[in-house]
Amino acid sequence: MYANTYKEMQPRESGTSELASGPQVAAFPGSQYNIAWPFQLRPFLDSRAADAPLALGLQDQFRNAPYYRDPSRPKDTHNVHYVANGMRFTSPTTVSTLGGKPPTALSRTPRPSSTLFLTCFNEDPGGQRWGFWYTGSASDVAVSIYYDMWISSNISGVGGSSHTTWQRTAPNRHGNGAAAVSLDGHAERLPASEIARVARWDDGDYR
Repeated sequence: MYANTYKEMQPRESGTSELASGPQVAAFPGSQYNIAWPFQLRPFLDSRAADAPLALGLQDQFRNAPYYRDPSRPKDTHNVHYVANGMRFTSPTTVSTLGGKPPTALSRTPRPSSTLFLTCFNEDPGGQRWGFWYTGSASDVAVSIYYDMWISSNISGVGGSSHTTWQRTAPNRHGNGAAAVSLDGHAERLPASEIARVARWDDGDYR
């Protein structure tokens, strides 16, 4: 629905993919960030979000967004329970070190049905991530930028050592697998090995 409304554009990464001149596709006029999926998709799920003042969102840090919660995830302070594909590949085996992938037109993706877009968000023992991501003054846009992935360790868990680089996927959320949505919009349960395989998040667009 979002892509149909906004000329095939789809949220990808927000927070590292901005150009020196500013966002490629801003979350709203004047925003310092590219569009982020929890913020941008919310008006399609919640009529209250569409009427938010000054386009800043409902300013509730997604506390009133039950549609972003996974009942299988252990309860904690996170209000968004899924993470999105913000991976920028420069070749079939190489992830860019220059930041995530900005919002992209679906027509630039050669294999949308086999490229993962969303999956379950990992646990946060001790609230270490929450402590960095949520503050009393963090806007909805600022919170939403953390629920995407742009580093390979966010997917596989290999080499992650901080709240930025730790694994964000939860490959075993539903038994030995997890829920997954592909770029073409279809959803399925995939085995843990596929969820944590970095190549499964490669959209084939190396431009």
